[in-house]
Amino acid sequence: MYEKICVYYSMSERQERQEQEERQERQQQEETAQSDFLDILEHLEPTASVIDVRIPLMGPLDCSVLSKCNFTGITAILFAPGGITSINGIPKGVTKVICGGNKLTDIPAELPDSLVELDLHENMIGEVREGTLPTGLKDINLCDNRINSLANLPKDLEILRCENNRMKVLNLTGIVGLRILKCGSNPLLVIEGVPDTLEEFDSDTDIVVEIRGTDKGEHEEIEQKANYNEALYTFFEMKREYENRAFLSKREIFRASKTKKEARMKIKMLKPKCSYCERPVGSIFKMEGRKFIARCGDRAHPCPFHIELFGGEYSKIEHMMGEYQRTVEFTKQSIIEDKLNVLYKYLNEKDAVDFFKDNLDYYTKQSVHLESLTNEYIDLYFNPETEEKILVKRKKIADIQDKMEELIRDYRATENPEIIKDISTIYERELIPEINNLSLIRWQTREMNENPFTGQFELFQLPYRMAQLEYTFGEYPRVIHYRINR
Repeated sequence: MYEKICVYYSMSERQERQEQEERQERQQQEETAQSDFLDILEHLEPTASVIDVRIPLMGPLDCSVLSKCNFTGITAILFAPGGITSINGIPKGVTKVICGGNKLTDIPAELPDSLVELDLHENMIGEVREGTLPTGLKDINLCDNRINSLANLPKDLEILRCENNRMKVLNLTGIVGLRILKCGSNPLLVIEGVPDTLEEFDSDTDIVVEIRGTDKGEHEEIEQKANYNEALYTFFEMKREYENRAFLSKREIFRASKTKKEARMKIKMLKPKCSYCERPVGSIFKMEGRKFIARCGDRAHPCPFHIELFGGEYSKIEHMMGEYQRTVEFTKQSIIEDKLNVLYKYLNEKDAVDFFKDNLDYYTKQSVHLESLTNEYIDLYFNPETEEKILVKRKKIADIQDKMEELIRDYRATENPEIIKDISTIYERELIPEINNLSLIRWQTREMNENPFTGQFELFQLPYRMAQLEYTFGEYPRVIHYRINR
């Protein structure tokens, strides 16, 4: 055992010495990046409009030397794959920057407002900070990086490529002209605010992707364009905030009062502030049937605050299937009875033909609805595409586990600690995301519920979302009025 520890120590010492030598060598190479760039500029005419660097550069780079060397008409800068770690000073007027296959850890600082296309694929970028991307950008390529989330993207963006990152949230709110979105190989990705202009969408993660549209703007526009789900969420959020404010006010009155009778009298006279105009007139939040209504509390001179939502007409799929099945059977029975009435001359043929046409038309319509419901039911419980995705994911997980077992066997044979690092990396970046993806595909609903008898929390899983059990048989949910002050 002691000998093995000594071996590990010597291997670790040798590894540290090797890494130190590599760092020193890399540092020496980095010192040549700026000088190599200057050498390239010496062989170019100052009137050139494109800087195309076809040799790899190593280390940080300052492009402000372009203006010092009288390169005033540059519109595009292209770098070959290499070891560039940072870029600064890209001059004004540049519309295109390509720096793929390098070692950038951040978006280049102070990009010019004229920039239209930015390609930084295959780098080491971990974060896109707010304000680093120019507002005029139309084409961004951030594939094969280490980005966790994307938000506050340029409003005029048309093409976004961000495959093979570590994103869990992609916020596209406010981007009204996006045409192409490629975001595959991002485990557990949730996309927010996808615009209607999208023409090409590519996401090969095979997981349930949630796309939530948001619509925020001026209050006058919201009145006409509010999304029902967003409006319903806002209704309950404002209701909760209003009730919390009222509760806190009542609690303060109760604490300040000398007697309970005095507190009850003051609380009865209390009028919380309106959620819109903030006058002490209160707000009205109520639910009438399938309607959700919020208004100003001043009935004589109300402010513009007005939310009115209709929740739609729903019923459970199984219940509706039973209703349509009974209707179809009853109509079929009526058709048979009419034929028998004609046969035994209880009904003349002319009336029988009219009854038959009406019953047949009604039977056809109800059968179509029943077939549609049956298809939805089958798709909900026995979806072949979902089953196929589950099989694919299970095979992927099995392949990853086989790879890890092979590495474990190699470690037992060589006792190389680097193999353990490789196993940990595969476990964290490949196996865990695939297992999470499989869970999302297999179980659409996952909740932790407390057992009222035992007090213990239990995992509750279903292969569908609860909302999928409902069927709209009448009006769909809609926004009638939506005027808020937010």
